Amino acid sequence: MAAPPFRRSTCARCMRPGAACLCAAVRPVSHRVQVLILMHPLELHQAKGTARLLHLCLQHSRVVVGETFAPDALAQALAAPWSDADRLAPRRAVLLYPPSPPDPQHPMQAPPPLPAHWLGEPDRLRLVLLDGTWRKSRRMLWGNPLLQALPRLALHAPPASRYAIRKAHAPHQRSTLEAAQQALLQLEPSNPDIAALGAAMEAFIAQQRVHWPAARSATSPPSPSARGSRSSSAEAEASRGTIPDGRGMTRKIRIESLGIRLPEKVVTTEELMASCRRRPRLDLERITGIVTRRVAVDEHAVDLAVGAARRALAMSRYAPEELDAIVCTSISKHNRPDEFTFEPATAVLVRRAVGAKKALVFDVVNACAGLLNGIWVLQGLIRSGAIRRGMVVSGEQNMPLARTAAREVRHSLDGQLAALTLGDCGAAVIVDASPDERVGFHWLDLVTGARHDHFCWSKPSSRGSGGILVTKARGLQIEGNRNFPAYLKQALDATGWDWGDVHHVIPRQVSTRAIRQGIRAISRYMGCELPDVFLSHAETFGNTTTASHFLALHDFILRGTIRSGANVVLVSGASGIVISHATLTFDDLPERYLAHVNGAPA
Repeated sequence: MAAPPFRRSTCARCMRPGAACLCAAVRPVSHRVQVLILMHPLELHQAKGTARLLHLCLQHSRVVVGETFAPDALAQALAAPWSDADRLAPRRAVLLYPPSPPDPQHPMQAPPPLPAHWLGEPDRLRLVLLDGTWRKSRRMLWGNPLLQALPRLALHAPPASRYAIRKAHAPHQRSTLEAAQQALLQLEPSNPDIAALGAAMEAFIAQQRVHWPAARSATSPPSPSARGSRSSSAEAEASRGTIPDGRGMTRKIRIESLGIRLPEKVVTTEELMASCRRRPRLDLERITGIVTRRVAVDEHAVDLAVGAARRALAMSRYAPEELDAIVCTSISKHNRPDEFTFEPATAVLVRRAVGAKKALVFDVVNACAGLLNGIWVLQGLIRSGAIRRGMVVSGEQNMPLARTAAREVRHSLDGQLAALTLGDCGAAVIVDASPDERVGFHWLDLVTGARHDHFCWSKPSSRGSGGILVTKARGLQIEGNRNFPAYLKQALDATGWDWGDVHHVIPRQVSTRAIRQGIRAISRYMGCELPDVFLSHAETFGNTTTASHFLALHDFILRGTIRSGANVVLVSGASGIVISHATLTFDDLPERYLAHVNGAPA
């Protein structure tokens, strides 16, 4: 298959894009105290963060990403030996954290005193750093009782911070690298190598002056008028959802809002099989794992799309007239009973229904990968500056295909059987430029091919009214599992994630069996046992084609599974074969969405 377009070269050492590589700022440091960096997930891709640089400088350091850790895993990170010497003389964990007043909203146990003799034995110490904003580090401490139980080390009269890149809200706040340097100086006062961390910090700041105005002004602050002018401009851009990077390109997009239109009627697989004129001799429910799906009654594809669009707008901070583009990605063209509507573009009908008077509208159809493809298109438009925000919407009324299959299926190997796994749903997302580089889409890639177009196709029926869906499921599964794992690994590598960084993987919800087979294929390719991060609800909603991933987001947000700060991988495939992978970190969308749904009328 063709190689994925838009590869962004990433340094294998520092895991940053080539243009922002940290390696030139690295200064190797010999030290006796081990350093454990607990990195908040939102710091993982923070361009201005110093924890990664610190880790590369320190010979005896490790990074663990998370906010609330499983107690067993955290205990292992705090106490597990890193060397044979540690087994003979176990390390003592000490938390670098200043004294803090009691917080009634976040009560915590008082830390034990730091034994004085520990300070004289740096070879026995493991210094624990919390890498995050002051608010995030406080949440990390509050959410992990094992951290609260550690003795604390406070900095003694540290010098003023040179960390001009990010705003500090109090004089004692400084970068993770600066804090680590001062702590190591206290614990190893005779070690001259630690001064190299200061040189690394200076090199990092010099590098960032190219990209960050705050860093450029570190030695010569702008005049009040200049500061006022820049602030007003930045605030104006942020209010429009466009965050320029100085080169006419926005850096990252995010999902600003989500809307789902899910029909109320539930139809079981058994009911569909019972409706077949010639019932095949197989247990479709057992084979696919799909038990139920939703079926639209007195609604059609465009109605589902409009319903989802209205719900996305209802929770969005944008009014309909502020949308710059609407892209509809529906496969279904059932906009009237038993009729296909090919013109005008479905996006035109959505625009008129929701009142998006200024929006550019068009349809993008690419089988089941359509909605992710639509986001990919909008990403390019936003990054180029052509638009500031847009909506991708889909309404899938798949049950007419299922009804045709029930009428025409003749045996257990009939290619139309897959149509009996389908369900109806509408989905919409509003995307804009992320105001924070730590959240949003890190990697969004589309790979298309045409070697396997014969495995799945849809067309009007030659035996009667309606359309048919013909799927050679086995061939599609084999070729998909042969190709998907490599592109998934590429997405993880390009993002700088390993499996320990991934909170959730959402594959397209074809069937529970297909998802299990896909997991096994990925595990074989990766050569490791995969963590339990794959989410599936196909048994409840069936295959909702383009709406699949976003119905899953809706469902697992409502369950409380997906939360803010979650690192999520979206894995999509479609006939052709089309492959699409995305990695993203959520801002507070899950909490906002949950609050909106719970407060919204039924």
